[in-house]
Amino acid sequence: APERCKRLLDEMSLLASSTKNKDLTPDTVTYTTVIDAFARRGRAKEAEEVLRKMLSSEGIEPNANSFNSVMNAWSKSTADDAPERCKRLLDEMSLLASSTKNKDLTPDTVTYTTVIDAFARRGRAKEAEEVLRKMLSSEGIEPNANSFNSVMNAWSKSEADDAPERC
Repeated sequence: APERCKRLLDEMSLLASSTKNKDLTPDTVTYTTVIDAFARRGRAKEAEEVLRKMLSSEGIEPNANSFNSVMNAWSKSTADDAPERCKRLLDEMSLLASSTKNKDLTPDTVTYTTVIDAFARRGRAKEAEEVLRKMLSSEGIEPNANSFNSVMNAWSKSEADDAPERC
């Protein structure tokens, strides 16, 4: 299914270009649907490739869902560097939101919680808590129970001497 979605996206882009029909130009929803098709199947690399193509396409801006889908796929992947990838995407998203003044790109509770989860799934409680602390100090973003639960779960599995006090 993701390949079909990607093929349709490519067809749509070619048709829009060859016919000069602006109604056929892929938009944020189009790209995010293809990203989500890959992400739901755990294919983080391909999901991020579509996001990168989206970012390089003129006149098309991703939104929080575009980034969140990619981060979620990385978080749930088996990649050792998934937390760093998620953190990098969070930073990129924040920078884009402030430089473009696009409020739809502002990291939200889901964004931060997904990054927390990426660290927590790999037993990296300290980094998970650092992201939670950053979230708590960010204006307009409020953690939810999942945000805290992910950090507590990471500490509960941690080998650190002070883990019980942290949880």
